Amino acid sequence: FVGETAMSAVALFGPINMLIYSISFMLFSGATILCGTYMGRNQFDKVQGLFSVDLALALIVSVVSVLGMAMIAVFDWSGFLTRDEAVRPVFNAYLLGQAIGELPYILGNQLSAFLSMENKIRRTTTAGLALIVVNLLLNVLFVTLFRWGAFGLALASSLALWVFFAVEAEYFLSGKSQLRFDFKHIAWRESGALIRIGIPGAASNGYQTLRGLIVNALITAYVGSVGLSAY
Repeated sequence: FVGETAMSAVALFGPINMLIYSISFMLFSGATILCGTYMGRNQFDKVQGLFSVDLALALIVSVVSVLGMAMIAVFDWSGFLTRDEAVRPVFNAYLLGQAIGELPYILGNQLSAFLSMENKIRRTTTAGLALIVVNLLLNVLFVTLFRWGAFGLALASSLALWVFFAVEAEYFLSGKSQLRFDFKHIAWRESGALIRIGIPGAASNGYQTLRGLIVNALITAYVGSVGLSAY
C-alpha cells in the first residue's frame, strides 16, 4: 500500500526518532532519579517541583521538535538526509505526519515514568494497548482505504500517540495523583542537575542516533533507496 519509497522514508526517520527519544530519556531518567532521592528524604515539595520542571522542559523540547520537523518538511530542507528526488517528497510528508505526534510522544514518556512512581503501571499498560489498537485501526483507515501513503502511515502513529498520552494524562488531571503540575512552583533551579544526571543513561541512545545517520548515509550512497527500504 505504501511501496518501497515510503519504507525508505521510515528508515530515514529512524535516527531522528532516536535523537528525540534520547532527549526525552535524559529528562525522565534524571527527574525520576532525583525524585527518588528527595522522596527518601521526605522532601515531597521538591518532588513536586521536579515533576513540574520535567514536564515544562519536555514541553519546550516538544515544541522545538515539532517546529523543526515541520520546517524541514515544508521548506524541503531534508537534503542533508537524502538527495534522492523520488524519496525526499515522500520523506517530507512522512516527517510532517510524525511532527503531529511529537508532543504526546515526549510528554507521554515522562508520564510513564511518573506513573510507575505512583504505582500505576496498569495505567501505562492500558495506554500502550490503546496505542496499539488505535494505530492498527488508523493504519487500515489512512493507508489501505484512504491511500494517504507515507503521510497516512505517520499520521496513524501520531494520533495513536495522542490517545496514549490522553489515557496517561487523565490520571494526573483527575486529581487522584500525588504529583501535580504547578506552573507557579516549577523548580527551574533543578534543571541543571536533572540534565546532568540524565545524560549518562541517554548517551547510548545518542550513539545510536549517530550510528543510524552514518548507516543511512552509507546505504543511500552505495545501495540506494531500495537498500533503505530493506533496512
